[in-house]
Amino acid sequence: MYARGMTVREIQGHLKDVYAVDVSPDLISEATGAVMEEVREWQTHRLLVPRLQGLLESGLDQNQQKVVRLLISQLKHITSSFTQRLNSPKFSLTPREIQVAMMIREGLATQEIAEVLNVSGDTVATYRNNIRRKIGILGHKVSLSARLSEL
Repeated sequence: MYARGMTVREIQGHLKDVYAVDVSPDLISEATGAVMEEVREWQTHRLLVPRLQGLLESGLDQNQQKVVRLLISQLKHITSSFTQRLNSPKFSLTPREIQVAMMIREGLATQEIAEVLNVSGDTVATYRNNIRRKIGILGHKVSLSARLSEL
């Protein structure tokens, strides 16, 4: 079932049909979550990304363009399983650490991240160490970027 082009009322109608059938609550919860995830993804790609693309073409300087490109990328990742895994209690990353992890996964260097976040390179290095510790690779010779790509 695809949520693209469906109104909230139509989705609710489908959910009523699902609830009318004798189905396990876990299955209903899973189906509802999948539909809502698709709706969020559709809204992100259909509504927000085009506006940000337009902003890119409005004569921004190079640093501003980098920030907008990063926003577009992060919006696309909001609904991804990667972000959901980073938000899990297993890792317990802070919102800023999640933001830094997403930038690392996108291939940004420490100094580029520092410029985007308007912090020092040392601060970004601290975030990187915290992320490495929380995902269990601190003290191991494993690329943080590679490990984040595996998640």
